[in-house]
Amino acid sequence: MKRYSKMLVDVWNEIGFQVVTCSPQPIFSRLPFPRWMQTWFTSVEKHVLFPLKLRRSIQAFDYVHFADHADAILCCFIPPTKTIIVTVHDLLAIRAALGEIEIRKPGAADCLLERLTLRGLYRANYLIAVSRSTSREIEHIMGRKAYVILNPVDPTQKEPVGIRRHKNEYLLVVSSNGWRKRREFAIQAWLKLRKTKEFLGVELIIVGVGPNEAEIATLSQVSTNWYWFMEDVDQETLTDLYKYSSAVLQLSLYEGFGWPIVESQFMEKPVLCSDTPTFREVGGDGAVYIGDSLTDIDWDCVATSLKNLETSGKPYRNALRFDWSGFVQGIQELSDSIISQPANN
Repeated sequence: MKRYSKMLVDVWNEIGFQVVTCSPQPIFSRLPFPRWMQTWFTSVEKHVLFPLKLRRSIQAFDYVHFADHADAILCCFIPPTKTIIVTVHDLLAIRAALGEIEIRKPGAADCLLERLTLRGLYRANYLIAVSRSTSREIEHIMGRKAYVILNPVDPTQKEPVGIRRHKNEYLLVVSSNGWRKRREFAIQAWLKLRKTKEFLGVELIIVGVGPNEAEIATLSQVSTNWYWFMEDVDQETLTDLYKYSSAVLQLSLYEGFGWPIVESQFMEKPVLCSDTPTFREVGGDGAVYIGDSLTDIDWDCVATSLKNLETSGKPYRNALRFDWSGFVQGIQELSDSIISQPANN
């Protein structure tokens, strides 16, 4: 989210606005307390201490733009004289709290937090959806229209410098570790692909935190020399990893957008995606889509399709839909709409 926040600062500056950023600062949570205490202190810093700082910081400004809908609970602390904008990346947590996600049953505290977040979203004057799929969710849950402003390819993403090239052919997964991310599913897909003629013996690189128990159990089928985990990867390294990969696996159960899809396509790489509406929207014809049953998939056909995509030019052409100028235009149109409307529309 820090990257998206920086993009927002850059685009608002580019269209002529003075911008300052404001975020919670770790005070107690950075101390060596047990994990549960750090979590509690983080919540206090965000929901008790930070609102006081936020109200002081926004006094001289007209707009308050929350870069992450998860912070929408803070809308309740914004004076009604300010125009509030919230970027909504997905509503999965809120849908789960409302009982719409069968496989995800959050606890009472999480449900309360998400309902307060939803209340904060209702307080916002304008909502930005990062995809049309997310926009449809907003309309479904809230009965409101959102501005669809697609995430852009990071304008700082440059041609790879080639100093971190992996010595062997590999597939790439860029993902955090959570139930909806389904990294274990991606690992299982890799195990299937590395048995095909096109990807025989291909290695795996996962950019993200280390494996959980389920992933370790799945990886135990192969030698540790065939897979790698990389944490705290900078953008330059990630660009190299995209460029020199054979394909990228984006097999999450649910996402509001899917950064790795367009980032890898921008580097002319094919992507294997879960067959979801969001990924169909974002990946376009530059990706291959599979269902949730690994045993029902013709993996030789999938491997051939990925190899054909790599030489087709389709991934790169699809990625061009997510250019910086489109992002600027979207924010400019939102700004023009705000200015043309009565205060606190």
